[in-house]
Amino acid sequence: MAGKAAKHVASLGRQLVIVGDPAAVTTQVRDGVERCGRFTEVEAEGPELAAWTAESAFGPFPRIAVLPADEHPDRSLFGVDQFVWRMRFPQGSGFFDRAWTPVLDAVKSAGLESHEQAGTFEFSGDAAGDDPPDGEWRLASAR
Repeated sequence: MAGKAAKHVASLGRQLVIVGDPAAVTTQVRDGVERCGRFTEVEAEGPELAAWTAESAFGPFPRIAVLPADEHPDRSLFGVDQFVWRMRFPQGSGFFDRAWTPVLDAVKSAGLESHEQAGTFEFSGDAAGDDPPDGEWRLASAR
């Protein structure tokens, strides 16, 4: 993967690691996502503490979420939990970009400590043919 597609995957992979009580973190992230106005809250799945989707031409993608950090119980992650790859390109980075700043502002205004890190994704379908393949991509781990 190269060029513009790699840039968009990197943007989708931005994660905000937030230190604090998971309920307080979720409240601040929810406030930021609501200020963005582009996402609808949906039922959390699996380890998600809260989740939102943006309705796009390719369905409800990207899916952004607050997740518990696997190795740090005092930390939570905000970022893309799932996105879709269509027409040989990752979809949804523009939606996520619009949510990033309001969430970061809400976290900072609450006095919560945070830092950015990069997440990785894995394909969740049949990878026959295309490289990278069209379909759904999920966050590989929540560190």
